[in-house]
Amino acid sequence: RAKNAKKRNHLTKLRKLRQKERQEQFGDFAIRFPFANDSATIVALPFDVLVDKLQKRELKAKQVLEAYIAKTLLVTQEFNCVTQFIDKAIEWANELDALPEVKGPLHGVPICIKEDHDVEEECAGLISVSGIIASKASQSYSNRRNL
Repeated sequence: RAKNAKKRNHLTKLRKLRQKERQEQFGDFAIRFPFANDSATIVALPFDVLVDKLQKRELKAKQVLEAYIAKTLLVTQEFNCVTQFIDKAIEWANELDALPEVKGPLHGVPICIKEDHDVEEECAGLISVSGIIASKASQSYSNRRNL
């Protein structure tokens, strides 16, 4: 019993730490990515129009990602639907924008990953409570990222 109680206490501390980190990240993102007119225009685009604009490079991947982060923060305030953002997402968007050609049919389209899918080099989702960093991405996540 003492061993289980010690383990529960440890997990409770990790969960509280993760909740604090989440609040800090969301607060920082709310300042960095306010939901302004540009953001509203981007997130209101029908999916096919968004994809077309990204394919033609009329919109940048980073610009779209920032708009969706801003909208996600607003929605999460009401519905608590996002647990965290992938730290490297903005870096990846910049890499897409720097490519000479679009990477694939979903080039620059932000995606949401269920928290039970590992993301390489991230401490994300359910595993984040333990503090373990994933060494590789789940196959489902990798397939989507490579589109």
